[in-house]
Amino acid sequence: MRRFHLLILAVLAAYFPAEKTEAARIISLMTYSGFSHFLLFENYMKNLASHGHNVTVVSHFPQKQQIENYTDISLQGSLPEMKQSFNIQEMRRLGILGVWNLYWEYQVGICEAVFKHPNMQKLLKSDEKFDLVVTHLLAADCMLGFAHKFKAPLISLSTSVVIPWGNYRIGNVDNPSYVPNYFLPFTDRMNLWQRVLNTLYNVASIVGHYIFSEMPSDDFLRKYFGPAMPPLSELKKKTSLLIVNSHFTLNSPRPMVPAVVEVAGLHINKRGKLSRDIEDFLDASTEGVIYFSLGSILDIDSLPRETLQTFIDVFSRLPQRVLWKIGNVSGLPDNVKCASWFSQFEILKHPNVRMFITHGGLLGTQEAIYAGVPMLGIPIVFDQELNIRTYVTKGVAIQLDYESISTESLLTSINELLNDPRYQKNAKHLSQLFRDRPQAAMDTAIYWTEYVIRHRGAPHLRSSALDLSWYQYLLLDVTLVTYMTLMLRVFENKVLRKIFGAKRDEVTAEWRKLHNTELHALYSSPDIIRNIKSRRLRWPGHATRVGESRNAYRMLVGRLEGKRPLGRPRRRWEDNIKMDLREVRYDGRDWINLAQDRDRWQAYVRAAMNLRVP
Repeated sequence: MRRFHLLILAVLAAYFPAEKTEAARIISLMTYSGFSHFLLFENYMKNLASHGHNVTVVSHFPQKQQIENYTDISLQGSLPEMKQSFNIQEMRRLGILGVWNLYWEYQVGICEAVFKHPNMQKLLKSDEKFDLVVTHLLAADCMLGFAHKFKAPLISLSTSVVIPWGNYRIGNVDNPSYVPNYFLPFTDRMNLWQRVLNTLYNVASIVGHYIFSEMPSDDFLRKYFGPAMPPLSELKKKTSLLIVNSHFTLNSPRPMVPAVVEVAGLHINKRGKLSRDIEDFLDASTEGVIYFSLGSILDIDSLPRETLQTFIDVFSRLPQRVLWKIGNVSGLPDNVKCASWFSQFEILKHPNVRMFITHGGLLGTQEAIYAGVPMLGIPIVFDQELNIRTYVTKGVAIQLDYESISTESLLTSINELLNDPRYQKNAKHLSQLFRDRPQAAMDTAIYWTEYVIRHRGAPHLRSSALDLSWYQYLLLDVTLVTYMTLMLRVFENKVLRKIFGAKRDEVTAEWRKLHNTELHALYSSPDIIRNIKSRRLRWPGHATRVGESRNAYRMLVGRLEGKRPLGRPRRRWEDNIKMDLREVRYDGRDWINLAQDRDRWQAYVRAAMNLRVP
């Protein structure tokens, strides 16, 4: 019977084979020299290579050992490696303009340095063919020119949540009323002033990126790819897929078009192992372990000595052991072990680790969430405060401002995280939510990458929002038409009230203005012209009877002195009156005397009302 079942399965597999993508040639261009950003690309490319695709990786971090289907194009030497290169004190003094300068003008300078590298020059002049181009969505988009050169579909990988200028290349919605800006420490629940600031930052981010990054990059692309290179505004809209290092359980739900795929945790390698000495250190920690790291780009040695001493003093008072990612530091207590590099995720997932002291970098905090470890966040720069503030609202972290670090504040924060079971409980719960997906992050990225390859760029994923101009996308044209229609209707009602005059109320017997519904009824009536004519005759009859001393009389029959101003109509109100009277068979020459007889005048008014209108 078992053999029969196996035979049936074999027949079904033969007739209904799983859809498979043929091996493709993929080139990944990662020109930024930050190692933490490269980790996502590296893990992603290695998995594509393991699926049989031929991967070429342009980066500053070539592999030390040859990997099957994985080819390096090294950019080493073109830029300094950003490992622990950012001075903490300088980063704290940057301000938003300094941060934007790093993202825009500095990144354009990186493009210039990278393109001068001999290996990049060789790639520019090559006639190689690729089936897919993968670029880094960060700041300058100078690598998009290769998608045009190789005539291949384009996928962009964002190592964070989508930065403000990244949404519009894919037609994604970025509503500042509840989607916090990448550069602000707001959550999805903002008050009025936060929403105002969030909106201003969004506009400034997008406009600034266009002026200081996109426009210089256009000149740069034409310089290296030739004058026929299309502008970046066109190249960006050819993006087939945007792979984003975010997840709705961490970064709050936000609208995303089908061409945006969330893969938070893409860099997490579950097959790593701890070294024997670190494993023994963790296993022997009966009171638990605190892991302390400020990431890979911040220079921990730039911490002031008094701040370092504060950490040392606090750690010496704790019964827990501490693993501290730092170089050689004198005066460390016996419960602290330091090193310049640790296998971070393997440490965080160890059952004895009770807390993670972090600067709030996205990759490290995602590893902590995956492992279910509470965090003490000390944000320094970039999106770190945004990340920590988000985790604080979810009850898995405490934020300690860098300038507020003292023995008392640090010890209080650590003890609260260690002794309040809610943090541990919330971290475990958030970990379950983060991991509960139909596919692992890497499987999701591989599937959609192969989907784009199978369907030759998957143009059916493209949003029609990309074909709208900015004012159409923001519905400004619709808003203007609606506003003008309303204003014209208001003006029209004012004119009609002047024409039809007041109405005596049937209940109170008082004179009042006509309501809008009454105006609409009169205006919609087929007798509208007769109404206007009769009203136009009724008023001058009253004006002539009040006497020559009244302004109404002088305005009606008075003669203006001087030259008629340009644009003033030649026909006067009196001319219209005479014309209306002639229509009811009165020559109109002595109409002022006629108006003195109220009954005769009213008869002509009624006659005008009964005229047949063609």
